[in-house]
Amino acid sequence: MDKSFLCSKKYPKENKSLIKNLCISCKQDSNIVIKDTEYCNQCFTSVQLKKYRKNLDIIEKDHKVLFCLSQSLISYVMLFFIFKCFRLKDKIFILVSTDCDKKILDLIEKFQLNIIKDNFIINSNYEEYRTNMINFASDNNFDILLLDENIHMLVTFVLTGFCTNQIQNLNERIQNTEKYKNLYILKPFSNFIDKEILYCYFLFKEIVSFKIYNFKFEPLFLKCYDFVYHLSLRNYSTPFNVINTLKKAFLEIKEEELNIKL
Repeated sequence: MDKSFLCSKKYPKENKSLIKNLCISCKQDSNIVIKDTEYCNQCFTSVQLKKYRKNLDIIEKDHKVLFCLSQSLISYVMLFFIFKCFRLKDKIFILVSTDCDKKILDLIEKFQLNIIKDNFIINSNYEEYRTNMINFASDNNFDILLLDENIHMLVTFVLTGFCTNQIQNLNERIQNTEKYKNLYILKPFSNFIDKEILYCYFLFKEIVSFKIYNFKFEPLFLKCYDFVYHLSLRNYSTPFNVINTLKKAFLEIKEEELNIKL
């Protein structure tokens, strides 16, 4: 787990080949390779922001949106994406712990985002934290809760679910959006890999100095995550293939159940 954002801040490898390749977009010197495609830092950031904005399609201008800054690495990246991609910032609320560092609060204020303080534990068990955030958002009449779960986490939920025979909620967990009562649970990083998030983290200089807290995960979860991470190093498409195959399978099962009822 030393190379994923769950447990480390190891810098992703840039393109350091002897023959300098060019960015696919602007034709300047490239800095990073994603799925055999070369990008300079500026074009890489633009591509990631565009992808993130596309994942916000269900949010309407009158929706009240909540994001909890857990002070994990991926949550800092999410905060920066929120700042860059949301136009109506008066509808965005950032939930922070009561002992949140002043430097972080100052940055949120600089981003012109609303701050809510609560006494949640920032390095708690992830599943407990997730449930608490969903309940908090629902109880406080938010329309949207943003969760910072990426494609590697979604695949890991699947593997641990199969290993422990806890598959009853897998169909919901792998979706880009879940529904709980009147609350939509949105995962804008659901098609981002670790390498993309890590590289964004090091490009967003304002957040690199912040202290990072990691969630507590079960040993099985961490082993499965490490497995998924290393598979994706060899083949970028592996985690996406797993999720897309499962979505298709769940859809076919649902259609069969409907046909039986008819």
